[in-house]
Amino acid sequence: MRAQRRYIRSFDEISASDVGLVGGKTASLGEMYQALRPRGILIPNGFAITAHAYRAVLDEANAWGRLRETLAGARSAIASPRARRASSPTAPGSDSFDPGRCS
Repeated sequence: MRAQRRYIRSFDEISASDVGLVGGKTASLGEMYQALRPRGILIPNGFAITAHAYRAVLDEANAWGRLRETLAGARSAIASPRARRASSPTAPGSDSFDPGRCS
């Protein structure tokens, strides 16, 4: 497969079956482009950078480890406030949750 085709796809090449390759929003744009353009609705063609391109950039930059560390730190930062709220007596999901006490 040519590198350009592997890394870049235009909307006229993208369908709902390409969600894993270009993501859901971009696949929807491809579907919209292909459905509306033939009906005379002028939609400019666009393009997507594929998941293959994203992975190739991370490989080339040797950035996988740093990305994983950053994401792990972000997960910890997000999980910590949730854990504190979950142990609160007014938190949804706690045993003594009282919706009337929430403001």
